[in-house]
Amino acid sequence: MSIKCLASPPQSRQPADPTAFGLSWALADENGVAFWGHDGGTFGQNSRLLIARERDFAYCALTNVAAGSAVLAAGQLWATENLLGISPSASPAPSPVPLDAAALAAYVGEYENSGEARYVLRVRDDGLELTSRNVDPVFAQIQPPVPDPPPVRLAFSAPDILYAIDEPRVRSAFLRNPDGSIAGLFFGGRFNVRL
Repeated sequence: MSIKCLASPPQSRQPADPTAFGLSWALADENGVAFWGHDGGTFGQNSRLLIARERDFAYCALTNVAAGSAVLAAGQLWATENLLGISPSASPAPSPVPLDAAALAAYVGEYENSGEARYVLRVRDDGLELTSRNVDPVFAQIQPPVPDPPPVRLAFSAPDILYAIDEPRVRSAFLRNPDGSIAGLFFGGRFNVRL
């Protein structure tokens, strides 16, 4: 499944509404069927909503485990195969684009999304390594503490486009300011501002 992200413009109930919000969908095409999806997770819970509007199909699942994405993916696979008759096609593996140490160093730093998660990028071997930790003060109150996820090794498949070398094979991208400097990193379904 090839996935693109689309953020709709903010929508509000009335022009003066101070709580306007927008929707963000992951868009995918699988064997000619267009899917819209959005995952969510917090405090040991994960959820997924997947919609194929043209096929009158929706898959919604909730889990109560921190590693719920494996359950969500298995349920999604069952639903799309058995209810839509669609088997996933294997995405071609990205071809790595080698960057020298100086080029990699330009991406090194810390990135954060609204006080929720902080990501640190470091040079590792011929690519980057991403570590993450939750910085939400509410999350810090959970006992026993939830461990940080393992580091993710990243490689470039194109300028400013990354993919994870190991499972899960997530993809991410950098966004640049008009002056060419790095504004932030799209990762984990969120935009993370460079600190």
